[in-house]
Amino acid sequence: VHVRMAEIMMKEGRVRQAINKYNVIAKTYLVRGENDRAASILSEVLEMAPLDISVRESLIELLESEQRWDEALDQYVDLADTHHQLGNFDMSRDIFGAAERLANRVGAAPDKIVRIKHRVADIDQMRLDIRKAQKTYDEIIQLVPDDERAHRMLVDLHYRQGSPTEAIKKLDALLRIYAKNKQPNRITQLLEELVTTYPNDTGLRSRLAAIYTQLKRKSDAIRQLDALGELQLESGNHQEATNTIRQIIALNPDGVEDY
Repeated sequence: VHVRMAEIMMKEGRVRQAINKYNVIAKTYLVRGENDRAASILSEVLEMAPLDISVRESLIELLESEQRWDEALDQYVDLADTHHQLGNFDMSRDIFGAAERLANRVGAAPDKIVRIKHRVADIDQMRLDIRKAQKTYDEIIQLVPDDERAHRMLVDLHYRQGSPTEAIKKLDALLRIYAKNKQPNRITQLLEELVTTYPNDTGLRSRLAAIYTQLKRKSDAIRQLDALGELQLESGNHQEATNTIRQIIALNPDGVEDY
């Protein structure tokens, strides 16, 4: 009877009353020890009202009592995301932290832990806590060395902190992943994006020129080497500029005598 009443309330648009009714049903099943049915009812409620925090907390408590750890972790992530949507960023981060501790305690799969860590790092970036975000991305790479997103974020974070040398190290690690996976287009795209953002970085220019040369894009390679040589001359690195000019000459550009 309660289920039927809840269904009618939903059809009539009385959502809050319907949710309350479903909660009564779930609690009844819990009292009877029918935890699977209680979990099913709570899951149905969350489909109707995904931002209902109290219902999700009840479901988490139930799943933990049943030691259904994977499902509980998923609900923790959804609960943290709900707080994030509602603008409760500190609470969201705290819940992600609780989820990570649970994941470590029950030996969850690395991909599930990484998923949580990415969310934590996103919040830290949003709060401009760059060092915490950087530490989390480093932890992700320790768990999953080929995590492309973590490598990419570390490149940006090091540049933002004024550490181009460290940024290039992280970039090279990411480029090796792309090379291993035979993804030259991704290498080119990433380097082009970074050169546009940091046009005075000689390390980026030289890497982009190298990939253009490998791809037989002669004019693009020469253009990058020209820009690289100018940067080297402006900074007084004459020996490096000489080597760059020799690379241009080896490509036999138009007007090679000028070089």
